[in-house]
Amino acid sequence: MRLTFALPLLFVFLWSTGYIGAALVAPFSEPFSILTFRFLGAGICLFTIGLFLGGNWPSLKRLALIFASGILIHGLYLCGVFWGIKGGMPAGISALMIGLQPILTAILASILLGDKIHTKHWLGLVIGLSGLALVIYPKLSFEGTGIPPFTLPSHIIAVLGIVLGSLFQKRYIGIMDFKKEPFIQQIGGLSIALPIALMTESFHFTFTPELIISYLWMTLILSCGAFVLYVYLLQSGTATKVASLFYLIPVLSAVQGYLFFGEILSSIQLAGMAVTTAAVALASDIFIKSGHAA
Repeated sequence: MRLTFALPLLFVFLWSTGYIGAALVAPFSEPFSILTFRFLGAGICLFTIGLFLGGNWPSLKRLALIFASGILIHGLYLCGVFWGIKGGMPAGISALMIGLQPILTAILASILLGDKIHTKHWLGLVIGLSGLALVIYPKLSFEGTGIPPFTLPSHIIAVLGIVLGSLFQKRYIGIMDFKKEPFIQQIGGLSIALPIALMTESFHFTFTPELIISYLWMTLILSCGAFVLYVYLLQSGTATKVASLFYLIPVLSAVQGYLFFGEILSSIQLAGMAVTTAAVALASDIFIKSGHAA
C-alpha cells in the first residue's frame, strides 16, 4: 500500500479516537488539568526522543514560530474542545462545529496562502459538509435548556485555533525537523492549558483504568503520533486538501461509538458516511492519485 494512501487513513483513525478519549476522561478529571499533563507528558517524551536522535536545535526565531503554532494547533484547539464538551456541549453539535474546519481552511487558504482551489475541490468540500450533517443529525439535540452559552465560543476558538494554526504552520514554518521541533509545539499547548488550570481548577483526578489508559493513549499515540503525522501531511500537501480529511473523523467516531458503546447507526448516518467519504476523495485527491498531494 502506498504511503500517500495509508498515511491519511492512519491519521483519520488516530485523530478520531481523540473524541473517545475525551469522553472517557471527562468524568474523572478536569479538562485543563488533564490537558496540562497531556502536553507535559508528550513534551517530555518528544524531548527525550529528540535527544536520542541528535541534530541541531532551531534558531530562536524559528523556535518562537513553532511555539506560536503550538499555541494555536494544540493549545487553543484542544482546550476549546475539552472545555466545551466538559461544559455540556452535545457531542453531535461539537463534531458539527469542528466539521466546519475544511470550509474555513479553504476560504482562508485561498486568501492568505494563495492556494488554488479547483471547482471540484469546492464541490467536494460542500458535499462533504452535507454528508457530515447526515452523520451528525441523529445526535443533534436542542432540547431542555439548550446548549450552555460558553460552549459555543469555546468551540469557535477551537476551530479558529486549528485552522489558523495550520495556515500559520504552512506559511511560516514549512518543513519541520521531526527530531527536535514537535517538542516545542507541546510547550506551546502547555502555555495555554497550565495557567488556566492553575487559576480555575484543583488538579483533582479520580484514578481509574479508563482515565489511565485514555491518558496514555492521548499522550503517546495522539499528541506524539497523530499530531506529528498531521504536520507531515500538512507540509506534504495543500492546507485545504489535508483539512478535508477532517470530514472523515466524525464518520469514524460514529463507527467507534457503535463498536465500543453500542450506539446505533441509522440508515441516514450510513448514507452520510458514504457521501462524506466520496466527497473527501473528490476534495483532497489523496485517495485517488499517486504521488504527493499537492
